[in-house]
Amino acid sequence: MNYAGSGTGPGLEELGEGPRPRPTGAGSVRGGFTLIELLVVIAIIAVLIALLLPAVQSAREAARRIQCINNLKQLGLGLMNYHDVNQRFPMGAQGRDPTTALYPSPNYRQPFVVTLMPYYEQTALYNAYNFQKVLFEDAANNTSRLTTINVYSCPSDTAEVFAKTVAGVVLQFDVKGSYGVNWGQGTFWNQGPTTAATSSRGWAPFYLSYGAALAEITDGTSNTLAMLELIQTLSPNVGTDGISNLDRRARIWNDDAATYQVSTRLGPNSLAPDYGRCVNAPASRAPCINDTSDGRGYYLASRSRHPGGVNVLFCDGSVHFIKDSIGLPTYQSLSTRAAGEVISSDTY
Repeated sequence: MNYAGSGTGPGLEELGEGPRPRPTGAGSVRGGFTLIELLVVIAIIAVLIALLLPAVQSAREAARRIQCINNLKQLGLGLMNYHDVNQRFPMGAQGRDPTTALYPSPNYRQPFVVTLMPYYEQTALYNAYNFQKVLFEDAANNTSRLTTINVYSCPSDTAEVFAKTVAGVVLQFDVKGSYGVNWGQGTFWNQGPTTAATSSRGWAPFYLSYGAALAEITDGTSNTLAMLELIQTLSPNVGTDGISNLDRRARIWNDDAATYQVSTRLGPNSLAPDYGRCVNAPASRAPCINDTSDGRGYYLASRSRHPGGVNVLFCDGSVHFIKDSIGLPTYQSLSTRAAGEVISSDTY
């Protein structure tokens, strides 16, 4: 049939030559989002995430802080159990002469962490420790020293292992911990507040070859600190001497000065530096002045990864959160066991 020249024949679609163009106008159906609409949706999602993320992080930190509090409560129960059996707290450290704070030779050295282990369900680890060895760093004690004790690890902190270079080889010596003992308001040797190193007035509940009996804490067990938080600092070994880059802070397995002996000379999370064998790391909240002397003048502040303060254990077994803003005189008064200060609970 000839449709040539006709204005009324079949259309292109009827001839199989392709679909008609899609109609446009008010009655047409839209096929998807425009670019602007997609960008708006993405922006809304980003705003919601920005609003929710701090809340999620805050909830996670709250959970970590609760676990940290539980750790200190377990340590507090261990202290009370030890006191029930031995009528006093464990010695703060064993090895140095209390009258000089120097090491006699030969001398048996033992850190605080060892004695308390059977009293918070770490009997197996305690039994693995070889008390016949003079030095805690003896290879016979590697099993104990390199085993992480969960109750000593705050989940907000980063677990670290102390290492140093020996004869060109980096060796791991012991795991670090997040809690240390109250060592008064002065230095390693002179706990203060008096200037005489041998005076008992104002001493903390723990010292060299000394752990207080509850009867000796006349300031009140609810007003006297027992243990405080520490930051587990890195111990880098960039140098080849194995000494200049050591950081002993938070070495709970080492009885040396300024390892786990916490002083209230500085406030919680102080911007002022610690003083001892350490690596200056202010960006990691761990400032320090490194020194290689005999250690008697060292001091170590309580620090934590929690925003705004540190968790502390009192001698009555209670745990409190001490804010960074606490007045230094009040904070220092909490570290003495028999100085006779009057402290109101609403000051911390």
